[in-house]
This record gives sequence, C-alpha cells and structure tokens, in this order.
Amino acid sequence: MAINDTMFARPPIYARRSDLIDLQSIATRACLASPGLPLLREELKRLTVVPDEATTRHVRLGSRAV
Repeated sequence: MAINDTMFARPPIYARRSDLIDLQSIATRACLASPGLPLLREELKRLTVVPDEATTRHVRLGSRAV
C-alpha cells in the first residue's frame, strides 16, 4: 500500500462556544513543559466553533465515547 497525505490528515474538530472557553483555560493553565501543550494549542487554532445549541453529535467536554 502506498503512503499518501490523506492517510495522515487530521479529522475536522469542533467545539461548542462554551467548551472553547474551558479549552482555552486548560491551555493557559497547562505547564509549559507539558509535552502535549504544543499539540493542544495547534488543535485549538484549527477547530471550528459551533453554537451551544448545535444539534450535531460530537464528543465534547464531559462526554463519554463508547
């Protein structure tokens, strides 16, 4: 199988407006030495904000994915 760019493409991410505030707070409070902090900040830059009333199904803060 040939390797191509789509095999490593990140899926789109969404956050409810109210969750965005919490996510930014987590990134602000995170230890600068945390190995995951650069990735979290990168993901925050590329996410799409949706209204709190959005009816689409997404995993969000406080959710359990089964």
